[in-house]
Amino acid sequence: MIEIQKARANCQKAVNKMIREHDAALPCISCGRFVPLDAGHFVSVGEAPGLRFHPFNINGQCRSENGYKGGRTWEYGRGLDLKYGAGTSEWLKALPKTANFTLDDILYLTDAARHGWPVYLQAYRERFPQHFQLRKSATKAA
Repeated sequence: MIEIQKARANCQKAVNKMIREHDAALPCISCGRFVPLDAGHFVSVGEAPGLRFHPFNINGQCRSENGYKGGRTWEYGRGLDLKYGAGTSEWLKALPKTANFTLDDILYLTDAARHGWPVYLQAYRERFPQHFQLRKSATKAA
């Protein structure tokens, strides 16, 4: 495994842990049940590698919905709109699907994720402002 692949895997682990901690008191984004949560992507990494680390694209999702029911995309989208504001799901789907994350980007995001949600959100916005330019309305506080 080359260095950037290891860094990407470590970053995903750190981001997933941060999301699980941030959303621990919330219900599953898809089904609304209060159960232990995984960190599930709304737009899959395979479909949009550029959104792999986007803070609004990864949310607490129960293992059943995330792993066995295909993510229940419609329900997940509805949950996103409730959590971050109307139109969030469509906005995420409209973002660029590709990104060239450098090793420096990945290490920066990993460190930010280890410091928690507010630090990660700020770091991601600073590093990838293009992922927020299409968003005209203010999002709800997460």
